[in-house]
Amino acid sequence: MTENHGSVTAANSTPLTDGAAAVIMMTESRAKELGLRPLGYLRSYAFTAIDVWQDMLLGPAWSTPLALERAGLTMADLTLF
Repeated sequence: MTENHGSVTAANSTPLTDGAAAVIMMTESRAKELGLRPLGYLRSYAFTAIDVWQDMLLGPAWSTPLALERAGLTMADLTLF
């Protein structure tokens, strides 16, 4: 699994897949039917292509301004990031 003096840790075992999340998405009307209270609304999203080896972890830095612009928002409009 590792070389003689190596180890597997949370910091070095998932550099390309880190940042996973679980989200349940549905229409607001469906949430109301199920008696659920929405915790947030998807107003925009963006995807940017970067070179993983040169720009690793910079994807959000490129796509966040684009998604905010599309939604007509700024960082100051966000309460939770």
